[in-house]
Amino acid sequence: MILNRALIDKETNQRIRARAPSIYLADIREVRGDSALNEILDSHLLPNEAGAGLFEDDYDRFLLSRLDRVVDQIEAVTHKEVSRDLALTGDVAATPLAPRVAVIHSMCYIHNHCE
Repeated sequence: MILNRALIDKETNQRIRARAPSIYLADIREVRGDSALNEILDSHLLPNEAGAGLFEDDYDRFLLSRLDRVVDQIEAVTHKEVSRDLALTGDVAATPLAPRVAVIHSMCYIHNHCE
């Protein structure tokens, strides 16, 4: 499952560039307001609550939070329970998610299934 991808338009992608989420999300909040930002994040199943990692630039915590949102949505749509990897529910610091996601992300590019 790819958790660090969201479909965005070219203009948004160019505005974001290589900036940290805490910076570009603050810019969006300033221009569009809290309500619009939350609506955008919710539409992409991105965690918008404090401590979920997105606003703190905590990549591992963000991945765990997004995993919960995506799995919850899959369960809601399919009415089936999704088996959750128990290794991902423990202490975030002890769970090296980024290398696993990077491998999946790289494979995605190799096989052209991301775009």
